[in-house]
Amino acid sequence: MNKILTLLFLISSLSAFSQSITLSNPAFEPNEKLSYIAKYNMKGLMTELAGIDMEVTNITGKKRPVYRLKFTANTLSSWDDYVKVRHAYQTYIDPATIKPLIMAQDSDVKGVTTKGKYIFKHKSGVVKMAISKSNGSGVTRDLNIKKNTYDVVSMIYLSRSLNYANMKIGQKTPLSVAFLERLIDFNIKYLGKETINVKGMGNKQCYKIGIVLNQKFIVEPNATHIWLTADANKVPVLIQTIYKEGKAQVELSKFEGLKN
Repeated sequence: MNKILTLLFLISSLSAFSQSITLSNPAFEPNEKLSYIAKYNMKGLMTELAGIDMEVTNITGKKRPVYRLKFTANTLSSWDDYVKVRHAYQTYIDPATIKPLIMAQDSDVKGVTTKGKYIFKHKSGVVKMAISKSNGSGVTRDLNIKKNTYDVVSMIYLSRSLNYANMKIGQKTPLSVAFLERLIDFNIKYLGKETINVKGMGNKQCYKIGIVLNQKFIVEPNATHIWLTADANKVPVLIQTIYKEGKAQVELSKFEGLKN
């Protein structure tokens, strides 16, 4: 079950480097809502374990427009007696750069609650973290970040705004994410186009990308793949991670308010 809990975040798991990231036109806008089902291979059967919802809302900022990105991940009620999980993340971003300004976490895993707040100071190169847990642990400190550092929610939307149409197969984009009270380095590896069947969309041509970790953290390198629709919306429709014990995946189940 720990593997499927990790997978709830792999949808957002998309090194320092000097050049700026080249973004294509924004693939999303306020009022977009996406829903997913997380599954895990149990004795040869893909079993539904959790639901994931994502939503974009426009917020009136003090100096400029701000988007609120809401991400929730909850085990299905039939699994709550075994491992009850309730994750809620809200990230406020600059829609022009998709960089996070503030991220707030409110989670409950097996009865242990976590409340956290990350304040990103990109010009200063730090994120101010304040995290408390019901078991008495927690941390309050500043974490040094890199030029292109995101959080687990804004990373989802950044991955949708990269210009895959101009990438060569095998090309990597190095990024970092502030996650689990530390900075984690990633590479997004473009693997080309592939057509898959998507609920509510039918057969859909997708950009296939691989998540390559620069450190041993979740799974072995190249074990996680994500399919984004190869259109102006770049909707994440499927995520798969292969373990020695089997396969876990997240599938798009419902969508509304797509920009394009």
